[in-house]
Amino acid sequence: MMVEACQLTDEILDAQHPSDLHIPGVVYDPKNRCAYIDTPEGRMRAAVGDYIVRNQNGDLYFCKSDEFEAIYVRMDKPAREHAHENP
Repeated sequence: MMVEACQLTDEILDAQHPSDLHIPGVVYDPKNRCAYIDTPEGRMRAAVGDYIVRNQNGDLYFCKSDEFEAIYVRMDKPAREHAHENP
């Protein structure tokens, strides 16, 4: 299964809004150094270092970096480039 992913970094949190670094559907909170996604199951919170993942259905979710790196294999493009392509 192929997914699009981008690791949440300080650079992304500190970027002026709106920014090409920001993914639509993600709420960035630079003051608290985190990001949020509202899902049918509730609000998810990601910290710096976590991955923002978009699955094949276009759904967004967060994944801790150790879990992400154990599950997924990086393809030919950097993750940030994948995150900004249309699904």
